[in-house]
Amino acid sequence: NDSYNLMSELAKSKIYLSSSNNNKELTLKCDDIKKIFNDHQSNIFKIIDNLLKNNISEGLIEIHYLLKKGEPALRLNAGLISQIRMHTIVKLLHKSGEQDLAKICKIANISNPKRIFFIRKKVHKISSDFLIKLMSNLLDIESSLKKGNNPINVFTENLINLS
Repeated sequence: NDSYNLMSELAKSKIYLSSSNNNKELTLKCDDIKKIFNDHQSNIFKIIDNLLKNNISEGLIEIHYLLKKGEPALRLNAGLISQIRMHTIVKLLHKSGEQDLAKICKIANISNPKRIFFIRKKVHKISSDFLIKLMSNLLDIESSLKKGNNPINVFTENLINLS
């Protein structure tokens, strides 16, 4: 998929350059790149950060962008579930007083113990109930997606009630 997208973008830039340049030199300049390519970058970590900050509308915008870009809805949701699961486990273990990083890593399936520090920092002010509700909603999204429902509607309906 990425190689197809790359070929498509290169073809688009070639058409742009050949139509805008009278000479035969097809060199992309920084200004050309800004005109041709969509510079919007989204990823699952941006979405997670928005959801954890209870900025649901921004999270949905990022989700919709990735879906329109061709990201499979089930794969996107699986990534969200995986990340929120880790955050929820770290929060619950921290709340219970667990300090053994090796034990936390094993339970949360985190390979790098240093990551726990950053996860704790992210979830410090977030309630356990919110994380559990978010996890529950993501599992509901998975179920709805597997039934063949429209991904954009499914994400919107299940996440909008968090705010």
